[in-house]
Amino acid sequence: MTIPKDALARWLEDMRSLGYAVAKAPDLWANLERGGDWDIVVTDPGLSERLLHEHVGEPVSVTRRSYVTSYVYSWGHLDLLPGIQWRAVELADAGAVVAAARPDGDGHMVASPVHQALAACVYPRLAHDSFKERYAPLLRPNDTRDVAQLNSALQRIFGPCVPNAEAFLRTPIAILRRQALSRALMTPGGWKRGVRFLYREVPLRLGAS
Repeated sequence: MTIPKDALARWLEDMRSLGYAVAKAPDLWANLERGGDWDIVVTDPGLSERLLHEHVGEPVSVTRRSYVTSYVYSWGHLDLLPGIQWRAVELADAGAVVAAARPDGDGHMVASPVHQALAACVYPRLAHDSFKERYAPLLRPNDTRDVAQLNSALQRIFGPCVPNAEAFLRTPIAILRRQALSRALMTPGGWKRGVRFLYREVPLRLGAS
């Protein structure tokens, strides 16, 4: 199926005023053409969905989770993210991701290198204990400010046991998950995110069993 690039471009243009950021793989058109998806952080998921339907039409299917709503079309797959989250753990707030985003050469709003690292490396490691090797350079930023911000984000998520990317990579996944969940549940809104995750996830998993 042909990718409706004009319709998607109009959707992204309308989304500029609403607030969005490409979470990872910012080469959007090439990513769709090679069978990848779009991961878009949005500050207003409901309105973003309505605009998507207006410009692109109804998807073949929709899957709603606490941390993502996935839209499958005949030509590709889009994910709208209410922030960068793993279970009850908020890796980055949507407002912060959108505020730090900058336009690329095509005018698409792209997440900062640090937020891309959280989406492309930290989230998949927590979820699957792995991430794609092509994203590994995001954990080794050249800019000293990005290094400091990434280290600060890792310490916020995991505590002092993970002071930097090297520690993140060598720490066993069981410890990372335990640290992230225990710290998240002690933050304001942490228990609500946990309940919201279970409310969405349990019916999906029961339906798949």
